[in-house]
Amino acid sequence: MTHASADRVQTLRTRLRPGKRVLIVGAGISGLSAAYLLKQSCPEAELCVIDRAPRAGGVIQSERTREGLLLETGPDSLVTWKPEAMSLLGQLGLDQRTVVGAERRSWVKLRDRFAPMPDGLQGTLPPSPSAVLRGSLFSYAGKLRMACEPCVPARRDGLEESVQDFVTRRFGAEALDRLVAPLLGGIYACDPAELSARAVLGSYVAQEHEYGSIARAMAHQRRAPRQPGASTRPPVISLDDGMALLTSRLCEELGGVLQLGTAAAQLSRDRRGQLRVTTERGHSLAADAVILACPPGEASRLLRPLAPEAASELGAIDSSSVLHVQLAWPADACPSALKASGYVVAPSAGGALKACTFSSRKWPNRAPSSQITFRCFMRDTELDDAHAVHLAVSSLQSDLQLSAAPSFVHVTRLPAVLPRYRVGHLERVQRIASLLAATPEIQLAGNAYLGPGIPDCIRSAQRAVAPILHALREQCHGHCSARELCGTGTEDSLV
Repeated sequence: MTHASADRVQTLRTRLRPGKRVLIVGAGISGLSAAYLLKQSCPEAELCVIDRAPRAGGVIQSERTREGLLLETGPDSLVTWKPEAMSLLGQLGLDQRTVVGAERRSWVKLRDRFAPMPDGLQGTLPPSPSAVLRGSLFSYAGKLRMACEPCVPARRDGLEESVQDFVTRRFGAEALDRLVAPLLGGIYACDPAELSARAVLGSYVAQEHEYGSIARAMAHQRRAPRQPGASTRPPVISLDDGMALLTSRLCEELGGVLQLGTAAAQLSRDRRGQLRVTTERGHSLAADAVILACPPGEASRLLRPLAPEAASELGAIDSSSVLHVQLAWPADACPSALKASGYVVAPSAGGALKACTFSSRKWPNRAPSSQITFRCFMRDTELDDAHAVHLAVSSLQSDLQLSAAPSFVHVTRLPAVLPRYRVGHLERVQRIASLLAATPEIQLAGNAYLGPGIPDCIRSAQRAVAPILHALREQCHGHCSARELCGTGTEDSLV
């Protein structure tokens, strides 16, 4: 779906014959966004959103403790260069609730020292050779190898590479270990040797194909005149009272359509061919269309009776778990030089942590001035709570010379929440879309298909909603046809 057609889905309205029901399984950001878009586009449609969890929002949860600390369970921010989230924030009246990072500098932990991230970093590779040469992150040999990138022949055979193969081929092993792997590790939680370069670093793969070199492509972009109306927003923002403000506002807009604590047990068709979702409590919910905005494993289980081949492909998308420990120290126990948003850890450096966010340094309104809060992402997600806390505390005490014991401890476990975008992922997603093309009244949405971030999930919701409206197009009337409303058709689903 183009950005223009996404706008049409969000802003134009069509009318459905009363009684048409769309059922959404999953009340995370994807499911809530899909329900909101449907409500805006088709006010007469009957919506129902079910989720096994007692609270909506999925992994996006924000909690203010009695100590005055604002804790984020899931993502603490979103990127602004992907327009879907910013557009939704504007529609919900939340664009005035955004906040910019109080401290943008971040560091990489190497074997023997900390080094600052290159200046101007927005993606996973430095924006210019000078940013690499000026910094201390890379050795002289590593800088020389990266400087040779324009001389590396472009790969033209069309075969897919892993992130590890792509980055080391173009920039060398040091670029992978000290920059790309640490940055991607907390997003995809997958070995770079298994991650799909096309799915994860797609823009860089396209730049190599078009320009023959990433450095030449970046130089071309720097020389290009600034487009009129180009965004001047900071690349990353948060919300002043936590990211759950977004999902809470969506729930307010949706009203009483949510049924929480309701798990989907089966998806089937009755004798008339109508879709039915049976809950674990035995209730049968009829629907004219269904959006599965749940994890790929659950979507696979639900789809198996109706689309076994698509279900098998979905079942092959496995997911990683997340374990993080949130800690607070009195501000006077922290060194005054602690001026950063956090650090990531190079794989070669080892240790118990993959990364640490200095939450109250990164965003305003996260803690009283007397406290500094940290979120430690553990490398081993199978640790018990006590061991995880011990390793997190000892790591920070060693890395940051923190004195005394923490004043606050909180452990969060998120099982199987980060889909692994393995080599062949985009081809698998395309196969799933093709297998479901004959049943446009069943759509998928979530972080397992187009990307794991909040804007990606909103985009997946947009792409799920458009074919649903097309599947119900015979019920549309008035001057706005379903094709005008939703773009080109069911080929917009998933990919």
